[in-house]
Amino acid sequence: MNLEYKTMTNTNHSYIWGSQHSDAFASMVLNEKLVGRGQLHHSTTDAFILMIPGFGCTDYIFKPFIQQFHQLANDKNQCHYLFWNNRGIDPHTAEEFYSISDMALEVLQFLLAFKTEYPSARIHLQGISMGGFIAQEVIRLLSDSHLSQSNTKYCEIKSSILSLVLLCTTSGGDTFITPKKMTEEGLRAFYALDPLEATKLSTSMVVHPKFQSQDDVGFIKLVEERLKERLPLQTVLNQNRAAIAFLERESSFKHFDLPTLILTGADDRFLDPENSIILSRQIKGAKVKLISESDHFFFYEKPGECAKLVYEFYSDVINRLF
Repeated sequence: MNLEYKTMTNTNHSYIWGSQHSDAFASMVLNEKLVGRGQLHHSTTDAFILMIPGFGCTDYIFKPFIQQFHQLANDKNQCHYLFWNNRGIDPHTAEEFYSISDMALEVLQFLLAFKTEYPSARIHLQGISMGGFIAQEVIRLLSDSHLSQSNTKYCEIKSSILSLVLLCTTSGGDTFITPKKMTEEGLRAFYALDPLEATKLSTSMVVHPKFQSQDDVGFIKLVEERLKERLPLQTVLNQNRAAIAFLERESSFKHFDLPTLILTGADDRFLDPENSIILSRQIKGAKVKLISESDHFFFYEKPGECAKLVYEFYSDVINRLF
């Protein structure tokens, strides 16, 4: 698959979208008109937040968080944003089965290409829901001796990752509370419904009832965003298969030694919040926080509280390093 990313800058903050869209990671397109090489780095504390979206989602889910995070960041704590879109947003993507490990490897290949352009870049890895599965798998792949021997550049990527943030996610095996599986029949039936009504229904199932009743404008905006970014059925089916296979496999956290923050909605109906607590016990030194009166989309419902917690966590990581 060819790697493409485009960038936009705003004073001390940069926004980069990465995706894969054809047959092989052979080239990278950099829009030099928007940002010059080296322009992103103003000090040793500059870092990129690599954001990996969840099941059936694109980068729209990060918008409210970024708006709030942007207000908190300042000249002394510059941060830039890398938005990754998972396999399948391109309707021409092949329909073969793939795994969470395959998706994580694509993230690593993106980072290889990105680090070629910005070798001093340091990364905060952040994953939401299924994106959290992928982020975990990125760490596992980087600890794979066979992978590092095949390309020593992977060792450089591993040393450049500063932290891990896992949002409303879980992991695989009997240690965790397994979420209810979505069947292919159910997903096909869902896609057979009127798109607007189906999106309203699915959105009401991932946000807290208070958000829907007290922030009607916010709820409608979220429905509109999800409807606009609705993925092809085959992509959703493929991602669902990958997620189920990941959850059925026992997860190892042997090499998880990064500073880690785990956040989730206290009233998450999609992934049991207890899984975040279990996950925090599996990852040495991990911090965990449940956001009250919020559901699976807690980061969208309460972006200010979420951004503050993540910002303070990143600041602490940077301060400890420098």
